[in-house]
Amino acid sequence: EALAQVKKNFTQLASSIDRSARLPKLRVLLLANNGGTIAGIGRVEDALLINDQLEKLVLDQCDHRCSNFRSLVGSLPVNPTLRSLSLAQCKLGTSGVLELAKALPFCNALESLCLRGNEFGLAAALALGGVLGLGVLSLRLLNLGSCHLTDEAGVGIATGLTSNMSLETLQMRDNCLREGTGRALVDALRAHTTLTQLTLELNSIDFRFLTQIRQFLERNERIREKAKPQQYRQRIEQLEDCQRKVQVLEAILQENDRRKRRSKLKQAAALQELKDAQVEERGKGEVLEAHLETVRQDRRQVDEEVAGLEAKLRSVTSEGEYEVSQLLSRIAHVEDRIKQHEKHIDQTKNRLDSFEARAGQELAAAREELEKAEKARSSAALLTAAAQRNLDSYTASLKSIEEAVSGAADPRRRRMERKVGPRPR
Repeated sequence: EALAQVKKNFTQLASSIDRSARLPKLRVLLLANNGGTIAGIGRVEDALLINDQLEKLVLDQCDHRCSNFRSLVGSLPVNPTLRSLSLAQCKLGTSGVLELAKALPFCNALESLCLRGNEFGLAAALALGGVLGLGVLSLRLLNLGSCHLTDEAGVGIATGLTSNMSLETLQMRDNCLREGTGRALVDALRAHTTLTQLTLELNSIDFRFLTQIRQFLERNERIREKAKPQQYRQRIEQLEDCQRKVQVLEAILQENDRRKRRSKLKQAAALQELKDAQVEERGKGEVLEAHLETVRQDRRQVDEEVAGLEAKLRSVTSEGEYEVSQLLSRIAHVEDRIKQHEKHIDQTKNRLDSFEARAGQELAAAREELEKAEKARSSAALLTAAAQRNLDSYTASLKSIEEAVSGAADPRRRRMERKVGPRPR
């Protein structure tokens, strides 16, 4: 149904817009709280079907209660560049969020989605949880603050986090979440290692669950920090490889420049010699008009000079061939060194893989110890609660017999019998 709506919207838009016109190069478009009409906002959302430049669109406090919201839902799956979409306080309702949830699995570029201030029910929350459970790889931030989510809706969204490994920030501030949502979030975060920011202020979640959630978020942050050196190491290896290639190319270019300069010098010398020979020939020609024998002698001298030049040319050619052979031998040596470095890189990668395997085993053992410690802590908390109840019952029993004791809890109110003796006369 969503794809059919996309095709219909695209056909209508193609008939009314000249696709040959040059589109604007806008990257960010902010239309929050500007009094735009429903028709105007619909035109903007229709333009997303063919726009390949816009990366962020903010439509906060724009009314989306009519059926035109389907134009935005239909344009999201086919837009290749939109990364951030904000629909805060747009009065989407349960139906609008359901339509948006149907399109989210097909959005391969959307990374940030804000639905703050839109009230929706359990069905829409379950749909969002299902989208999160499908593991949409592009979505990194989801804002559901002030949406009046019930505890059941929170449980549905938290259930979707169990199989999601891409969401990094989830904001659920100022809702009606309780212990059920807290327990579901704790269970989801046991396996979810990507989420590092979870906002739960102004809710009724038990402090015990909030503490566990904070501990899991700190664990995810540590895992994220540990993963950074591996990425940096791979990037450094790529840069070093590029640097080696650049050095080889620079050496080749420098050698070519030197050969070019030498060739130009030789060419200039040959041209100068040619000019000198031409001058000499003109002078000799003038002399030959009067003295034929002198011309013949001069001609023999010229032939001898030409023979010398040919000898020089042969020597220069032999020297060039020798330099070419030397360059080929250097190139072969450099290729051998490259192969040695590649072999060393492969050995280093094998060692790194073995180290990661050992690290994974140690991390699994540490997790088992952490689960044992959590179980011991929960049992200690139960014993503490039982002791507190016994102390409360003991205090209540003391208060119940307080009236029967003389003076009660205040010793100054205690009555003592006085002995009265005979009065002196």
